[in-house]
Amino acid sequence: MDRRAGGNPLRILYVSAEIFPLAKVGGLADVAASLPKALAHLGHDVRVVIPFYSKCNPGESCHHLMTVLAELYGRTIEAEVFHTLHSSGVPLYLIGNDVYFGRDTIYGYPDDDERFLFFNKAVIALLSSGGWLPDVVHCNDWHSALIPYYLRSDPNHQSFSRVSTVFTIHNLAYQGPCSERTQQLIGPPHGVDTNMMAMGIRYADALNTVSPTYLSEILTPEFGENMDALLRWRLPDLRGILNGIDYEEFNPRQDPFIPTLYDGRSILKKAKNKVILQHWSELPLKQTTPLAGVVSRFTEQKGIDIICQALEALLEMGVQLVIMGRGDAGYEEMVRAQAARYPAAVKYYERDDESLARLIYAGADMLLVPSNFEPCGLAPLIAIHYGTVPVVRATGGLADTIVDYSGDPLRGLGFSFAGKAPEELVDAVERALCVYYRRDEWRSLVRRLMLTDFSWERSSQQYVQLYHHALSKRYSMLTSAAPTTDSHR
Repeated sequence: MDRRAGGNPLRILYVSAEIFPLAKVGGLADVAASLPKALAHLGHDVRVVIPFYSKCNPGESCHHLMTVLAELYGRTIEAEVFHTLHSSGVPLYLIGNDVYFGRDTIYGYPDDDERFLFFNKAVIALLSSGGWLPDVVHCNDWHSALIPYYLRSDPNHQSFSRVSTVFTIHNLAYQGPCSERTQQLIGPPHGVDTNMMAMGIRYADALNTVSPTYLSEILTPEFGENMDALLRWRLPDLRGILNGIDYEEFNPRQDPFIPTLYDGRSILKKAKNKVILQHWSELPLKQTTPLAGVVSRFTEQKGIDIICQALEALLEMGVQLVIMGRGDAGYEEMVRAQAARYPAAVKYYERDDESLARLIYAGADMLLVPSNFEPCGLAPLIAIHYGTVPVVRATGGLADTIVDYSGDPLRGLGFSFAGKAPEELVDAVERALCVYYRRDEWRSLVRRLMLTDFSWERSSQQYVQLYHHALSKRYSMLTSAAPTTDSHR
């Protein structure tokens, strides 16, 4: 069977450092759980592989599959491969090694380069085991970015010659460790001084990022993180594909994390979640008081400082604020101080908690997302399905998804602003409040949000097209490199 033909099912190995609910730091975990599921629904044979962290609890069905040997700077290290089914029904491999992954958290160690290099090597060893061989290996961010290079340079190159690679950039700002030690570990080709993210960009057959606008942004020096020239070189093989949402997982009609279930035909029930969120957050129980939520990692990217600088003006407009997140210590202290200063209007939950995040999506009236840049922005898309109006900075995927209601009331899905000044966030919230107090108009907007489709249906098909592009490119490279026969000799 020629799997380059568009109508045939593909074998796809999806390689990720995270997957919800087993191991999650950010949106990559949600995508790793939902995109393979969507691809499987299209009829493809999709399997996922992640590291087996100590925090993973895959259940009793998980069993030891095999032991593979990963070659790492002259040493042979054992990797234990486990197999189970993800909650989505997609087969899941877990790469175990207690030295590298038996730790309290997923990232943030001085030897992260070595840990994930081992993971990359172990994935290749798994592919070399003689079992299931994919048509496409789909790598994600720096944690699996070395696989495209090692597949091409592996001594078993011939067995991988027809395996194409796709590399997805979820956030270009996170490029992996890049030190002299890292270079020695990677062993890049002579004359190529590069980091882990760049290796994926350079050697994958095809690549993409997670929204069209973010794609156009990272081709510029301002957003290109010193990779813009390399990305422009790869432009013929580069796409912008918007992330989707799994509406079986994120659905207020059946979400086990929220107290009161509701949908677009029963949005008045949403108010009960607001009361519970106010109660748990020790805020005044007033239905008419606008409640804004923040669900975010605390990094420079997310604009937490903009929220803090705008806070006094927001409170003067009568807004309550519930914030959940962890991250940089400076931002945590900034938010902690503001919450202590305004205990009757601001609540800060200093943790990452999926159940609390869902309650904020369900109970808040608005979600604030003033990101300095945003590759896609899953939180606003989730909030939309819960009928919570996003207030966002128009950058990256937020510019692609959140049509400004002030400028286009017939299609608007939230309120956006262009600059990075706190006054612009305040203005956007003020525009939102003008509609909020027109209760019939606000309810109409909420219903529109809940009927809007940001599922994976369209995006998963675009990924299939990208896979076929990668397969075609790999086939072309094989045929162009093959010796030709001169029939006239």
